[in-house]
Amino acid sequence: MALPAKLPKLRLIGLGVTEAGIAHNGRSMLDLAEFLYQCMKASSVHNWQYKLAVINTDNVPSNGDKIRKCVVECDFTAGLAAAERDAFCAWLEASVCFINSMV
Repeated sequence: MALPAKLPKLRLIGLGVTEAGIAHNGRSMLDLAEFLYQCMKASSVHNWQYKLAVINTDNVPSNGDKIRKCVVECDFTAGLAAAERDAFCAWLEASVCFINSMV
């Protein structure tokens, strides 16, 4: 989880998560939420002025929408202090594009 702070030019996050993995509190979704939270923290340090794109590489219809929902509603996000959770959700909305991709 220290990686985002070391990647000031991070623009894309590629996932290889199948339909079974895009689930509420699935391990991949919890890890992604924590990783994106670290990206948020790093973005303030590096003053990122761009959007981050999350692209899934599996044939799951509307996968970007489903992944965003999992990240926003997972236990990691829910476990943040209220102000941090609000800041994280606002940052996700403003700075992260969860692409609905079918490959």
